[in-house]
Amino acid sequence: MRPPKDVAEIKGSNQRFTVYGRFNLVITSNARLCVFLDGDQSAWERRILIVRHDAPFTGKKIFEIEKYLLDRESSGILNWCIKGLGMLFHDYAQSGDIILTPEQRKRVTDLLSESDSLRLFVSTQIVRDDSLMSNGDSHSLTVEEIVSEYTRDCIEDKQWIPLTNSAAEKQLPDLMLQHFGSPKTHDIPRNGKNKRGFRKVRFV
Repeated sequence: MRPPKDVAEIKGSNQRFTVYGRFNLVITSNARLCVFLDGDQSAWERRILIVRHDAPFTGKKIFEIEKYLLDRESSGILNWCIKGLGMLFHDYAQSGDIILTPEQRKRVTDLLSESDSLRLFVSTQIVRDDSLMSNGDSHSLTVEEIVSEYTRDCIEDKQWIPLTNSAAEKQLPDLMLQHFGSPKTHDIPRNGKNKRGFRKVRFV
């Protein structure tokens, strides 16, 4: 079987080249990244390792630091790499994979949960309710109410970066239909006006 391939573009150029997916990837970023899960979180959990550098640099900037390190610390860097390789072989001998600490596993879980935050919110914070309220109306939630509570839950309770309102509103109808069989309607009564929303659902 041939490995999967994709097309990449050289930075600062329109030149493109083919990349075959037969190697590990290292991605660096100054921002928190999100993953397009496509409903397969467990597959990503087996493949992602996260290394965070949270301490800001406070030392003196060294010009051409790579040459400085090779001139002065090359043997130490090599020994550090060899020690790490030995630890990797030890993990492989025990489990056939890299053994993560609970904190490292939590980093991965948090990243994937944040990447799928709206789906997670809908599935855990909303329930279907076919009963009638005291005024005889069915339970209902407007799009505005759901997105507002989702945003608050992400920021205040979980310290996550939520989807933008427009992105959340776009994804919400499919999620509500998938989880509760509740299609979006435009006649949810609120304060004498009809709003977009969903019937027979409520917050937990």
